[in-house]
Amino acid sequence: RTNPARGWLNTHCGAELAGLVAATDLRRESERQRRYDLLQEFEGAMVALHTMLHQLISVVPLLLLCGNDVDEANIDSEHCEGYLVDATDGGTGVVENMFERFLEYVARAIEFADGCIHCGGDWGCGVCLYRHWCETLNSGVLAGTGLKAMQLKLADPPPEPPAPAAPVPPYVDGDDGMAVPNFSLGGLDDDGADPYADEVSDYILSQMAV
Repeated sequence: RTNPARGWLNTHCGAELAGLVAATDLRRESERQRRYDLLQEFEGAMVALHTMLHQLISVVPLLLLCGNDVDEANIDSEHCEGYLVDATDGGTGVVENMFERFLEYVARAIEFADGCIHCGGDWGCGVCLYRHWCETLNSGVLAGTGLKAMQLKLADPPPEPPAPAAPVPPYVDGDDGMAVPNFSLGGLDDDGADPYADEVSDYILSQMAV
């Protein structure tokens, strides 16, 4: 069974790349043509996850005022999982801080990448995306796909349960002043009959006939 998140990322990554290509004259921009060719070797979900890790790492100095001593580790596109590890023996606590403040890092990474004055946050560049020690030499990253991945929204919370209705009196005054059953309680129709009685009776008879 395909992971729904993987399918979502593949679809949106493909759409993002197609949109960038449509807006770019690759014949006149050889560097972007080269990047486009390299991206064809990677699954969309892998590109999105890989890019997102780069973008999260890029804002570490902005939030911790320290070096980004973080390395990307394994990326599992099948299960939509990516891992970061401390780059120094014994760790510096940076990755732990990223875990504890993850949504804050995501928000800052979106702001930083989307506002890049060099590339506009579409293709990505050496300022907002590239990392010197990337194992794929930055060939499998595309800024727009990382932004899509980080902008995934959680499902809307379930609606609040309705407030309990005010108690309804079981009897009301009839036309002649006599107390009569209050059929607005539900379960009975205007004639005082149970609308589900026939269905229940039919079900019992069907079971008896088996």
